[in-house]
Amino acid sequence: MIHSIEFGTEPIGDGDDGDNFVNDLISFRSQVRPYGIPVGISEDWDRPGTMSGTNDVGLGSTGKQILANSDLVHAHIMPYYHNNLDESGAWAYITAQVAWYKKNINVPTLISEVLTSQLQIVNQKHRLMISIDSVGLGRKRWPCWR
Repeated sequence: MIHSIEFGTEPIGDGDDGDNFVNDLISFRSQVRPYGIPVGISEDWDRPGTMSGTNDVGLGSTGKQILANSDLVHAHIMPYYHNNLDESGAWAYITAQVAWYKKNINVPTLISEVLTSQLQIVNQKHRLMISIDSVGLGRKRWPCWR
């Protein structure tokens, strides 16, 4: 089973395919549409003036084009990389970003990258603490008690 396809990882931020990226996204999406596979890009949408609007208000011109041609969004919400926050400010940044996505992006959204230096997420329902290392490769689970 294929869940979805990321057509590029940070293609806008990395300048992949220059000014032709949106056209290639449109073409690729039309080619996989008959198979029912959702397509989007994996990107940090808080790039003012391109993905997001000026001062993070709404979408920028590129963000509007990408969203119009996406079935879902793989979001990069990276407090340590973007704002150089320490752990005490990371969660507030993440929750503010999630609120921004909910307000501005009306397609299913997956947080596909957080790039942390040891951000710990507590899952109250399952009482697990998940720690993701600095490159997101190692995961450890511990019982979590209050």
